[in-house]
Amino acid sequence: MKVLIVFATYSQGTRLASEIIKDTLEKDGHDVTMQNIFDVDASGNFYLNKEHLLQEIARNDVIIFGSCTWFENKKEGQPHSGFLALVEHAKEIPFQKKRFAVFALGDASQYAVHFCGAAGHLEKFVIENGGRLMVPPLRVDRFYFNQEKNTELIRKWAGELSSRVKGQQNLLQM
Repeated sequence: MKVLIVFATYSQGTRLASEIIKDTLEKDGHDVTMQNIFDVDASGNFYLNKEHLLQEIARNDVIIFGSCTWFENKKEGQPHSGFLALVEHAKEIPFQKKRFAVFALGDASQYAVHFCGAAGHLEKFVIENGGRLMVPPLRVDRFYFNQEKNTELIRKWAGELSSRVKGQQNLLQM
């Protein structure tokens, strides 16, 4: 199956988690592409290339959204600003019949009330736009502080996702 991982990061933790997911899924035979939610223009400015992102979503069978959890728009527990920009265009993005998974990185010791709040926001965004979640959202606590343990947690989650994707693929082939 073709899988697209759309990630957003400030400190590269979400990118590293995306790479772990990508490696796990590729070992199971999936064709995986990673895409930063923002593109960079010739001047080095970041921007949301909605048309390109929509094309990538349409081309893939499964889409994974991954975000850090941050203080955005004067609120704790928000997804990366790139996903907030994507949500603004939600009515223009049809997810009907698309399969999704969502993961978020956060810090429970500093932000217990809003721990990995980005996962909840992204889950809601997917469901409200007609998408279907294949596995429960993954919430990763303090990725860099216990990278070995968190890497195993991410691999396990990606393995579960891979099993569900393969199960769906087998049903389609019958």
